[in-house]
Amino acid sequence: MAYQIPGEMLEAFKTRPTSEWNRLFDGLVAEKLKQITGCTSTDQLLQVQAGAKELQTLEQFFLAEMRR
Repeated sequence: MAYQIPGEMLEAFKTRPTSEWNRLFDGLVAEKLKQITGCTSTDQLLQVQAGAKELQTLEQFFLAEMRR
């Protein structure tokens, strides 16, 4: 299933520089990775790493949508 950011919202997002969005997503990933220190099992570690990867995937989707 293909997802798209609604046009009005996308245009509002485009008013901000890409660097701001990069910093936002970098911060979200960093916060997620901080959870690694609290992991007490391999399963928890894998879940945190997967969450960080999902945020990175979301960033790529978001930035690609902004470029269209």
